[in-house]
Amino acid sequence: MVVVGLLVAPVAGCGEGPVSRVDLESALAVTFDHLYGMQQQRMGRPAAHDAGAGATCDKGGPTVADEGTGEDWACLVSFVSGDGAPHQVT
Repeated sequence: MVVVGLLVAPVAGCGEGPVSRVDLESALAVTFDHLYGMQQQRMGRPAAHDAGAGATCDKGGPTVADEGTGEDWACLVSFVSGDGAPHQVT
C-alpha cells in the first residue's frame, strides 16, 4: 500500500494546466509499474516484471467533466503481482 500513497502526491501537485482522464490514466499506470518494480527489487524478490498496470480515473463523479486539476480525482489501479494474482488498489 506504500506505492498507492506515492501515486496520489503527483496528482495533487499538477498545478494549472490541462489534465485529462486519458493522460492521467496513462501516467498513473506507467508510474505504478515503475514503483512496483522498484519495491519488489528492494524487498529482494526476483527481477521485477511488468505488472501490466492499468488505471481507470474519474473526476468528481458522473456530473463533472473528467479534466482539470483538483483533489476530486479518484483512480483505480489494476495490476498483476509476481505470483500471477490480479489486484486492484484505489
